[in-house]
Amino acid sequence: HNIPASPRHLVPFVFFMLLIAFSVMSPFWVPASFVLSGLVVFYLGALLAGTSRQRAALRSEDPHWLTIAAVATMHLGYAVGFGRASWDFFIMRKGGRQSMTKLTR
Repeated sequence: HNIPASPRHLVPFVFFMLLIAFSVMSPFWVPASFVLSGLVVFYLGALLAGTSRQRAALRSEDPHWLTIAAVATMHLGYAVGFGRASWDFFIMRKGGRQSMTKLTR
């Protein structure tokens, strides 16, 4: 890659970091609970809207929740992968892990 990240990697990472931060803050600061709830509702709404065409193409007996779970898992994977790579590159000052290179190539 010529660039270290693209928005498809950065946005899920920032989103999940916000979820973690507001989850930690919410017991001590009531407005954080509202922000956390809003983020979760927004994500679930966007997830349902974004997967509606794929779910509509499924047969009635197919479990529609699997499509939603697959997209959420992909977002979590982008977030964790970007976080690990950022940690390795910016904090540890080393290149990518060999195991990750083999996994994705």
